[in-house]
Amino acid sequence: MGHPVLALHREAVGQVALDVAEGAFRVLTEVEVVEGLGFRSP
Repeated sequence: MGHPVLALHREAVGQVALDVAEGAFRVLTEVEVVEGLGFRSP
């Protein structure tokens, strides 16, 4: 605790690969949400 973060690198969340450029985003597909993250759609 109290140490500065020098770098943060994330390649995936759950089973979903993050395939976008640094600083960019994209909307996850329903399949990625259900199968990759384990959430059920409403």
